Amino acid sequence: MTSDTNGVSAIDLAPGDYRIVASEWRRDASAQLSNLTSGSGEGDEAIWHLHDIVRADGTTVMEVVDDRRAMEGLSPSGRQFLFRSPDGTPLMAYEREGYMVGTGVTLQEVATGDVLGTWDGSSFLMTTWDLSDPDGNPWATAKRQWSLSGLVYPEYALTGADGSGIGDLSVNQDGLFYSMDVSLGRCPVPAEVLLAMAYGIFWANSET
Repeated sequence: MTSDTNGVSAIDLAPGDYRIVASEWRRDASAQLSNLTSGSGEGDEAIWHLHDIVRADGTTVMEVVDDRRAMEGLSPSGRQFLFRSPDGTPLMAYEREGYMVGTGVTLQEVATGDVLGTWDGSSFLMTTWDLSDPDGNPWATAKRQWSLSGLVYPEYALTGADGSGIGDLSVNQDGLFYSMDVSLGRCPVPAEVLLAMAYGIFWANSET
């Protein structure tokens, strides 16, 4: 299995350093005030651009959107987190199977509906997250690393199914917001799938 197997054909993300940061929309105080008073997101739709996933040089590779249009009867699937390209093309989406933090997630490619992978929190305190490939086989694990700084800003080590190190995740303070640094090495898991999982862990940490 190669790194481009079971990935999204519309994007080609290489191993390297990425960062999950709050979007400009979230940092815009007037936009937030408008959101609070109107109760709507982009273009009066139930879509909120929450975060960007950027390369080390600051180039945005994906935007992350809280898509609640389905809650208004526009589709049968319910709330989902949508990953889209900077030009607005939908790429991947996932919806949690329940409201509890750590419940299972199925990541799908939007264009084809193909399953790209699944993950869930496998421990009571959500210190370990397991990613499975589309066939349900173990693919990667993110395990929290305990340190003094990690008590406030969680850090995770990524390992492949064979136990080898494939990356690191670390939550940081970014002004009034949190961010996550994601370092990915070469491995059989497509980078976009690992980035989506990283976002899922990042979002879960914001809820606990």
